[in-house]
Amino acid sequence: MSRVSYKSIAALEELLEVLKSDFQANDKKFHKSVYREYLSIVLAHLLYAKEHECRVRYSRSTSHCSGSLNAEIIIKLLDFLGKLGLIKQHIAAPVEGNPEQSTFWPTEKFASYSYGKFEWKNIVFVGTGILLRDKDKVELPLPKSAKHLLSRVSKVNSLLQNTIVLQDNKKQKVALTRIFKHSLDLGGRFYTRNEVNSYQTSKKEHRKLITIDGYSTKEIDFKAMHLNMLYAWAGIKIARDPYIIEGLERGLVKALVLRFVNSENLSAFKAAVTRSANSEFKHKMNCPIERAKVVPEARESFIEGLPDGMTGGEAYGYLSSAYADISEYIAQENIGLKLQNTDSKIMDAILVELCDRGIAALPMHDSVIVKESDVLTAQEVMKKAYKDIMGGYEIDVSVT
Repeated sequence: MSRVSYKSIAALEELLEVLKSDFQANDKKFHKSVYREYLSIVLAHLLYAKEHECRVRYSRSTSHCSGSLNAEIIIKLLDFLGKLGLIKQHIAAPVEGNPEQSTFWPTEKFASYSYGKFEWKNIVFVGTGILLRDKDKVELPLPKSAKHLLSRVSKVNSLLQNTIVLQDNKKQKVALTRIFKHSLDLGGRFYTRNEVNSYQTSKKEHRKLITIDGYSTKEIDFKAMHLNMLYAWAGIKIARDPYIIEGLERGLVKALVLRFVNSENLSAFKAAVTRSANSEFKHKMNCPIERAKVVPEARESFIEGLPDGMTGGEAYGYLSSAYADISEYIAQENIGLKLQNTDSKIMDAILVELCDRGIAALPMHDSVIVKESDVLTAQEVMKKAYKDIMGGYEIDVSVT
């Protein structure tokens, strides 16, 4: 579950009064403002589940870190809604290593109850369009300089809130937030706040099914964005496809480079390659049950598409030779977050400029999805934003 909510509307207040009576009848304390926010979050997820015919996964663990949703309150609310017949639940067995999660979903009674009372246009998102987190993902206070960044995100979100986005004919409620790591100089990419079925987590082929206000879309990608950025930082203008390395397929090079240029530790990079090319490990990663048993660090470092038996030393040999001109940036501290910070500045310039022109755009991290009729304008804006922020260096874009 993520922090989405409804504006204060009559149906929500009606449920709150029923909940209040239930608490008072059982001599329990009731803090209306707290339960209003949490009930809003649950209702928002229920409406999403009804629209998408899916279940909502959640955790029943009451040991949570600072800034997380309070599981005890969520559990009380779900039990309350279940007693009213508005939801059903499946509670996963609390067994160590169990990959299954608890879920809840709306009943027909909820569908009848919510009809005409909850509208997509009523959804708002709790929290800010800018998040600053430490290494443990604990939220940090924002510096004053974040105010300007927040105003720009809010402008884009205002346009998206009035835009109808469908993927495979299912509604996507798009609101963006920029997430920074440690400081406003690291990270800062745009993420959708709805974590369930977000278009950003879809495969490229599935993103082709997205429509904006009823019109088909195209995705415009920066070509080899991070490699181009590193060459620009090194003061080198390249006129070739940087993903071409003799002896390796382009797709393989792309998969390796993505991890290579974002790596702070070459030993860890080599280990990740060797592990990812191991046939037994690949089998585990392709099996949901086995994948859940793999330690998070190994899951996160998995590189898809490597040929069986490739070693990290072999991969490093190819890459270090091909990219010797930018070797000073390889394995540099926080290099991945620095690259993300720069690409997020470029994306910010793109989204705000398109917004000013009345064009709704859905960001990935190195690409933008727009209506087909807006492709030429978006290409122009993307190239200009890159050139402005990268000190005059240019980049190509492709349309899919």
